[in-house]
This record gives sequence, C-alpha cells and structure tokens, in this order.
Amino acid sequence: MYLQEKLSATDFIDMTVSDVEPANPPPVESTSFKLVQDVKVLKELAAKLCDANESAVDLEYNHYRSFQGLTCLMQISIRTEDFIVDTLKLRVQIGPYLRGF
Repeated sequence: MYLQEKLSATDFIDMTVSDVEPANPPPVESTSFKLVQDVKVLKELAAKLCDANESAVDLEYNHYRSFQGLTCLMQISIRTEDFIVDTLKLRVQIGPYLRGF
C-alpha cells in the first residue's frame, strides 16, 4: 500500500534565506560568450566553474530512434560568462572534466 502525501510549493522554499537580496544578472550585451569545441577550452570552463559560486545548465537532446536519447548541446552560464559546449565533438572528454559539477 502506498501512502500519498500532499505537498505544496511552499514545502520546497528555504525560509532561512529570506534576508538575502537577489542579484540581477548583468546585461546580455556585457556577458561574454565562448563556444567550447576542444579540450583546452573545456579545461578553462572547468576551472571557471570551480571558482564560481553559482551556475546554470541547460541540455538539449535528441531522442529520435533511441530509448536513451543523445545530448547534443550543453549550455552553461556563470554570472560573467556563457558557454555553449559541443557535446557531440567532446563526448568522451566531458565526463572527466565536468563530472564534479
């Protein structure tokens, strides 16, 4: 028998950070962009992620004719820079360099 628990959105809000002022992102025009297509730039990305307090990730994938899907593109942003990672070209290297993030 399964127990059903009713949860609301407020159950997932951390009330201990209520005194923190949200920081607005810088304008898009002032945020640099880097295309990551080789291991050298992937290493630079990993180093920047180590120093970043926060980051955001978006994955694009294709599941056509596949049950598992295939990640085709990874977008990573930190406060000062955006990265587009070619996951097809770097499919073997991504795990070793970005696994800890």
